[in-house]
Amino acid sequence: MCICFKFCTRTIFSNAVFHWIQDHPRLLRRIYQALRPGGQLICEFGAAGNIVTIENGFHEAIAAI
Repeated sequence: MCICFKFCTRTIFSNAVFHWIQDHPRLLRRIYQALRPGGQLICEFGAAGNIVTIENGFHEAIAAI
């Protein structure tokens, strides 16, 4: 697994990916290193209906364009 960042970020978003990664301790260390102090990890692990809010937000944003 190679997760390389040249800078730190305020937010990292993951949608139904972490279950495919075998080395969770390393993944979480790298995410922590990539986040600015006070940054957020926003993630979901996949199941029917649990991204409805995200989908609705995308639809509303596109409709507003």
